[in-house]
Amino acid sequence: MNQWDKYAREYDKMMGETGDIPHQKLIDPAISQFLGDVSGKVILDAGCGNGYWTRRLAAFAQEVVGIDNSKEMIRIATRRGVPSNASFKLADLTKSLPLEDGYFDLILSSMVLHYLPDIKPIAKEFKRVLKRGGKLVFSICHPKCESFKKKELR
Repeated sequence: MNQWDKYAREYDKMMGETGDIPHQKLIDPAISQFLGDVSGKVILDAGCGNGYWTRRLAAFAQEVVGIDNSKEMIRIATRRGVPSNASFKLADLTKSLPLEDGYFDLILSSMVLHYLPDIKPIAKEFKRVLKRGGKLVFSICHPKCESFKKKELR
């Protein structure tokens, strides 16, 4: 069991279908601007959590695949609903992804990459599964937030 399996239910309560206050007010509006028009796009939601972005994007995209390393998150995402043009899969971003080469027009990875021990393997995988000329949109915690967490742990 990974750490996100333990906290999946709490995370889902906090995020719901619209995200918590920081996501609603800061993170998601910025992501939406960078995503632009997703109509007809094939999208990977890398680190989909409870799947709220996957479902949101599926309303406009051709297809959306949400992946997460937590079995419990995938279970919750599936329970919340899977649009006909979306799917959820268990996948570890630190390993080779079970996805086709050059398949995605766009990859979204919201508030995920800062949790990975090494960005190089996932950057390589993102390049592999992204179509030539595709787009990667990601967000990470501001380093200032991370410094507060480290101080609290001492």
